[in-house]
Amino acid sequence: MHAVVKLSSMSIELFNDKDRIGTFSSSELYFDFIPEVINNYSYPVEEIAHALSNLCRFTGQCKRFYSVAEHSLLVQQLCELQYPHLHADVQLYALFHDASEAYLGEVTKPLKELLPAYKELEARVQHKILQKHSIHVAPYQKDIVKHCDSQACEIERKELMREGIVYPSIQHIEHPALRLPFGRYGNKTVARFFLNKANSLFSRRHQPM
Repeated sequence: MHAVVKLSSMSIELFNDKDRIGTFSSSELYFDFIPEVINNYSYPVEEIAHALSNLCRFTGQCKRFYSVAEHSLLVQQLCELQYPHLHADVQLYALFHDASEAYLGEVTKPLKELLPAYKELEARVQHKILQKHSIHVAPYQKDIVKHCDSQACEIERKELMREGIVYPSIQHIEHPALRLPFGRYGNKTVARFFLNKANSLFSRRHQPM
């Protein structure tokens, strides 16, 4: 295999099968970052749920294993709790807001700011995942999810990080008095929660408001 990934800041040549990512459940078997694959990959929800449930947030620097899937479920829960009349697409957007990490891995924000190529690929893959699953939201609805994401990060900080660690940008954000709901469950169970919630929301968006 020989292919070139063109980004705004660089071009990367891929030469062999070691440059590809073996996948969990899709019919394609492999994922990589050439446009043809990004644009045409199936992005099955089962595969996204499985991968996110196996990825630890905070580069593992937390009191227990805490997966991206757990975080995604918390952000969706915050949206549903505070904005109960939101269309199902917005809640799906919340649930899938980190879905690209199923294929790019979880990268902490300070490092991500130093990796423009990663951020560009992340945006491409995230766009295609949302497009594949017909998840469409308005800019103001994205802002709602971003706010709930910040609330989730502060809840997580209080429960998962050691005393003295603060994140100044969200330090004083108000949030519902929620506890992290999935800590007693294993990764496979969390993946099933994610998949069930996604399927429920996909069904709901076809129902009249």
